[in-house]
Amino acid sequence: MIKKRLSRKRSTQDGLILIESMIALAIFSIALLSLSGLQLNATRSAFSSLLKTESAVSSAQIIDKMRINLAGVAAGDYTIDFGDAVNPSATSVGERDVALWINDLQNISMEGSQPEGRISCVVFNCTVQIRWFDSRTAQGFSKDENAVERITYTFDVNL
Repeated sequence: MIKKRLSRKRSTQDGLILIESMIALAIFSIALLSLSGLQLNATRSAFSSLLKTESAVSSAQIIDKMRINLAGVAAGDYTIDFGDAVNPSATSVGERDVALWINDLQNISMEGSQPEGRISCVVFNCTVQIRWFDSRTAQGFSKDENAVERITYTFDVNL
């Protein structure tokens, strides 16, 4: 008689552990998906920060070269616009500095976007700009998978 009671109690508990396990697994899966989304946004932000840092370093290098060669700045040797072709066989120091700077910019890894540089000076007040298209950052804030954000990094300096 006692055996029959135990077997009846056991039959009412069948499957309860399985349901609890499935609910716990579902909650854990949702938590993992949330964490992976946070990781993706962190990766996008880190990549964007890397590009900004490389742009800052590149801009600082050309600004230092311009400070050394003020005669070339006054002669307009450092003036270049976005998309302008550079002369690889330039004769002046300023033109060679700009050609090397543009070459360095093109070697920055931007994943599908070729950075462009621009330098404009009025007397010794110069603006150095680097722009690129950042698809990772734009996709983080847009539902469009093909979204691209144009980023321009600007340095204004008085030589």
